[in-house]
Amino acid sequence: MTRAGENTLRLMLAPIERPLSDPAVTEIVINRPGEVGVETREGWTWFDAPERASRKATVICGHWSALGLEIRSNLIALDTGCLWGGSLTAVRLEDRKVFQMDCGAGGATRRWQ
Repeated sequence: MTRAGENTLRLMLAPIERPLSDPAVTEIVINRPGEVGVETREGWTWFDAPERASRKATVICGHWSALGLEIRSNLIALDTGCLWGGSLTAVRLEDRKVFQMDCGAGGATRRWQ
């Protein structure tokens, strides 16, 4: 019996099925529609996945503070470097309104100690 949404999830993950099943893979990212990054102990490899079923969907990501806040029709990158003293950023998806809080000197590390 198929669970609700399972067929959709399988369709969306099909282009990255090979790296998902590889035990050497430590991280998989989709930073841009149609582009996939795969990390192993040897480093990162990037490849195109134009057949990705969700290529028309908006990719929402963080974990890349060097990029900063970037909002496009198909991308919301919201890592604004709180850990490094930048801002903590959130985006309300309904209207893409941006909310930010200054993390101050020392960033989030002062809250983790």
